[in-house]
Formats: sequence, structure tokens, C-alpha cells
Amino acid sequence: MRDVRRVLSWVFLFTSLLCLVIAIWSSRWAFDRYQATSSPRFLAVPSIFSVMAVLYAMGWWAEFKKKPSAWLWGILASLTNVSLFLTLFVLHSRSGHGQAWITLAVGVMGIVAFASPRKKDPKPEGSTQDLIEPGDPDPEADPS
Repeated sequence: MRDVRRVLSWVFLFTSLLCLVIAIWSSRWAFDRYQATSSPRFLAVPSIFSVMAVLYAMGWWAEFKKKPSAWLWGILASLTNVSLFLTLFVLHSRSGHGQAWITLAVGVMGIVAFASPRKKDPKPEGSTQDLIEPGDPDPEADPS
């Protein structure tokens, strides 16, 4: 499952970069077309894709750095994929859905991969961590 999480984290990085490009492009389009009006509706698409870019980037970064919160960011990014599929499916119900099904598959696979418990790293040989009982004196403390 660790390999699946690693591959999915790189998919999250690619998706994050793609969302960032879409956010920049759509904000430039909105400002060029509407002369930077103050209406928030013109900034909805750039804002949504900016948030998605950050969310996917955090999913990649947390898994890449093996952070304890990687499962949470991975599940959030995967849920975003599933919600993106549902949005595409509802808005474009007449299209072939080829890319939309891939988005759903990646989302479901991510939810399964990141929701499964991680195996703890084995302790190195010769480790005394298991031998020290609570209340025992600290072996590294100064005896004086």
C-alpha cells in the first residue's frame, strides 16, 4: 500500500501544478475580459482552483516527507477527486466521461490507500526502548 500512496502523491503533485496553471490562466482571463471588476463571481474559478492546488500540494508534500498527517491530506485530496468527478458527471452528463472516470478511480484508490493503517517502522536491533519501564531512572541522566 505504501507504493500506491507514493504514486498517488506524485499524481497529487501533477494535479496541483495543473490546478495552479488553470488558476493563473483563468484569473488572467477574468481580468483581461472584465477589466478587473470587483464582482466576486469572476474570481470564483481562480479561487477554487487555487485552493485545490494547495490541497493537492499538501497531499504530495505530506506523503513525500512522510508526515503523520499524510493520511489526512491524502484523503482530502482523494475526496476532492471524487467531488470533481461528481461535478463533471452532473454538469456534462452528455459527454463520454473518459477522463471523469479516471478521476473517480484515482479518488477511490486514494481513499482506500490513505485510509488503510500504516505499518510502524521496525525498531533497530539492539534498541533498549522496550526494556525501559515507566518510572525507571533515565539511563542517559547524569548520576551525580
